[in-house]
Order: sequence, then structure tokens, then C-alpha cells
Amino acid sequence: MKILSLKTHGFRKFADDFEVKFYEDVTYILGGNFKGKTNILFAITWGLLGCNLTGDEKVSLIHKDKADCMVELKITDNSNTEHIITRYKNKYDSAKNFLTLDGKIAKQEDLIKFYQNKNLFLSVFNLAYFVSLIPSKQKELIDKYLPDVDIKDVYNKLSDEEKQILTTTPTNAKLYIKELEDEIKVMKQKVINTRGKIDYAQNIASKHLSSPPLFEKEDDLTFAKQELDSIKSNKTISDRTILLKQLETLQNEELEISLELKKFEKQLAECKKVYTSMLSQEDACCPLCKQLLDNESKKSALKQYKSDLLIVYEKLNRYQERYDKKHFDRVAVEGKLMALDTADNVVSTETIKSLENKISVLEQEKQENIKLNSEYSTKLQSIEKAKADILMFEKEIDSLNTSIEQTKQQADVAKQLYFNSIKEKMSLADNYLKDVKIRFFTILKGTGEIKDDFVITYKDKDFSLLSRSEKIAASLEIANMFNKITNLNSPLFIDDSESYPDFDFLSTYKDTQIFIAQVQKGTNLRIANNHYSIKGYKTIKEHTKVIRNDKKKAFVA
Repeated sequence: MKILSLKTHGFRKFADDFEVKFYEDVTYILGGNFKGKTNILFAITWGLLGCNLTGDEKVSLIHKDKADCMVELKITDNSNTEHIITRYKNKYDSAKNFLTLDGKIAKQEDLIKFYQNKNLFLSVFNLAYFVSLIPSKQKELIDKYLPDVDIKDVYNKLSDEEKQILTTTPTNAKLYIKELEDEIKVMKQKVINTRGKIDYAQNIASKHLSSPPLFEKEDDLTFAKQELDSIKSNKTISDRTILLKQLETLQNEELEISLELKKFEKQLAECKKVYTSMLSQEDACCPLCKQLLDNESKKSALKQYKSDLLIVYEKLNRYQERYDKKHFDRVAVEGKLMALDTADNVVSTETIKSLENKISVLEQEKQENIKLNSEYSTKLQSIEKAKADILMFEKEIDSLNTSIEQTKQQADVAKQLYFNSIKEKMSLADNYLKDVKIRFFTILKGTGEIKDDFVITYKDKDFSLLSRSEKIAASLEIANMFNKITNLNSPLFIDDSESYPDFDFLSTYKDTQIFIAQVQKGTNLRIANNHYSIKGYKTIKEHTKVIRNDKKKAFVA
């Protein structure tokens, strides 16, 4: 595409009609500051894209003293066919706005065939645009227009040994590398965890155990039990033991009944007192709410209390009968015990207690010994298990280390595949890049991991560290790369070219239409070709007229 001419009216600083023709090779736009050089860049951009140099479509570019503005561009497309694009905008009435292509009403979509993509065109035509983008947007734009690479083709260029290591063709090399690196991290963590298990097992395996002493009083325990059984087989002693248990039970039951008996006696006394009091008083009160009772209420209350007295009295009698019976039974058992309590029986009882104590002590010693032997056996099993675990864990670590090494080899080959695919992708772009290098990743020191990154260097200097002229030179290389790999063939507009006088734009980009804006102090705006053949610009004599005919709009100059 080439820009052949430009007409404007009411656009930015060009308040009046303005018309200029451009050279198809190199056009110099010369003049002092604030004479309108950059306005030409604005006008071409707005006419083609409907936006300003930053891509903003809402900003107004109408002269402050005008109600509307117009831009007309005459261009040739890549097939060298001429076209006229006219864009009109009214400050107060958007219904009057229109866009035409070759005299016919058009939409912005109809112009895409000339510039392909707004961001792409701005990055080529306006060098400052690409510089202004954040790195992620720069990366997105470059990555979008680099040619796609079939990973299978790159894989096929690997050596047989590398293919054997990789074992598969990853559809996404970068994601595959990330998965391998994550797998290595997991395995390394397992190694660390397993080493921790070995340390723990070694602490157990290194413990020294002393065998617990044997229980040597088994014979004493057996003899004491036999002697106790022999004594307890004496019927008199056996009967006394039974009577003692019966006596204890009867004493407990008698005490329990006695407590209940006292409770009912107290309850009977209280009820009787209330009943007697109400019966003796002519004007009786309710014992609960203390309100005066009439005769009927008093009779009803007395009847209820009499009924309660009878119930309590009956319960008291029943418990008294139970108490008398338990008391009789207890006295009877005590009598039997007194008959059995002889001197011989007392001695036998003391002997039984002594034997029972001895047996209890020996049983306790035996249980302690059994517990110690059980603990010893458990600890011994733990030590043997820990030794077996150590061997098992060491085998696991050997297996993990082998897998880590194999996975590292796979990751290294996958990285090489990824690097090769990037190189393959950049190969077309590299044909148009001389001092600019573009890197899409960074390899982290120490880990060797691939991290998403985007770095542009110019003569091995980071883009962020470049001078203004170096950034423009780098942007020119990138713009030219975009132009060539996309077949956009857009013109290049180099603004403020006097800031980098040593750069040879003409020989470097001789096959592209170039606009070079340059400040010449104290001079009016003028157009030149190679600084010697001067062409002035002229004012359109007839004011802009807009003719609207139903569905058709046209611009007539």
C-alpha cells in the first residue's frame, strides 16, 4: 500500500482546506516546530483507521474553531489499484458522520483489506506506537504474526538418540517441559521425604535393647494359690464368707429403707400439721397461695389433704414392714456369724488375708514382667522393621534418582525442541532483523527452568536501556519485519528524524514508501523528495461540501 495524496479540512491545526501529494518512494515533510508535520501523520491514520496515533477512536481531532472535519486519502493497494477513502465527522451531530470508499458509503470493516489489523498498521506506520506498548502487548503482536511452526517437523530434525530419549512428539513443547519440570520437583521432594524416613528409621534401628528379667517366683505363686484353695475348701470358712457377704448386703438394704422411712415420716408429719391447722381454723387460707378459702374450697382442700395423708400413711406402713423384715434378717445373719466366730476360724481368716495379699503381690509382679516382655518384643519388632524399611527406602531413592535423571534428559531434549521451534518460527523474521534480537523466554540460572519472558535487544542492549534514536532504529527493524512477513507493505512514517541523523533510512528501507518528518527552524511546512525537488502544498479553493442523497453520501472538493 502507498499513500498518494491527502486532503483535509478542519482537522487539528489545519483549520482550512489543506491538500498535499506524496512521492511513492521518499517524502520529506519539513518545517519548523508546530507547523503541522505530525498533523499529516495524524490525518493519514485517522482517515484510514478512524483513530488517533494511540489507537483511540473516541478522541476528537476536529479543529477547536470548527464544527466538523474531513480527511480524504488517495492510496494504491498491493495490486497497485487506486482507491479514495473519505472520512467525515461532525462535532455536534454524529448522524452526519460518514465514511466512503471510492465514492460509496462504507464501513470500517471494508477498509481492513488495506491495513489488516489496527495494531499492526500503527506499529508499522507510527514507530512511536510500538515503543509505547507494554512488553506483553509487544510480545502478543509479534507472536501473532510470526508464522506457525509444525512441531512434528521440528521433532523430525532431532537426532535418533534425542528422539529415543523424548519418546513422544509433544503437541505443546513448552507445556510438556513444564510438566516434566513439575514431575522432577515432585520426585526430588519424594527423595527428601524418603531421606527423612530413613533418618527416622535409623534412629529406631540404632537403639540398644536389654532383655527383661525372667519371672522366677512362679512356683511361689502356684503354691500360695494351692494353699488358699485348700483353706477355702473348709466348709466353716466358706459358710462364714457367704454370711459376711449376706450381712453386708442386708446392712446396705436396711440403711436404704431406713432413709426412705424417715422421709415418709417427715412428709406425714408435715401433711398432718397442715390438715390439723386447716381443720381447727374457721377462716382457713390456702397453704400454697395464702388466699382465704371459702367453705366449699376449704372442704375440697381438706378432702384432698386427707387423701394425701392416707396415701403417705400407707407408704409409711409398707416401708415399716420392709424395714422390720430386713432388720430381722440382719440380726439372724449376725447370730449365725457369732456362732461361727471361734478362735480357729479367726486364725484361718487372717491366714486367708495373708495368702491373698501374697498372691496379689506375686500376680502384680508377674503382670509387670509380662508387660516388660511384651514391650521388649514390640520394640524388637520395630527395630527389625526399621532395618527392613531402610533397605526399602534406599531402593526407592535409587529408583527416584534414576527417574529424575531420565526425566531431566527428556526435559533437556524437550527444551532443545522448544528452542528449535522458536528459532524456526523466528527464521522468517530474522531475514529482516539485523541488529534486533527477540527472545520469548528466559532460562533461570540454577534450576534451568524456562520462564515466559519477552526481551527485545538492539545491538545486544536491552530495549528499555536504549536511547531514543536506538529505540526508533529498533522499531524500524521491527516495523519492516511486520511489513514483510505479513505482506502489509505499509508506508513508514519517521517523525523527528533529526534526532538520529546518522541512520541511513533510504538505503535500509529503499523498497518501502517512507515519510520522513524533520524540523527546520523558522521555515513553513513544505514537502520535498531527497531534499532538493520541492513540492509545496496548496489550499483547496472551494469549501468542502457534503451532499447526502437518501442512502448515498459523497464528498465533493
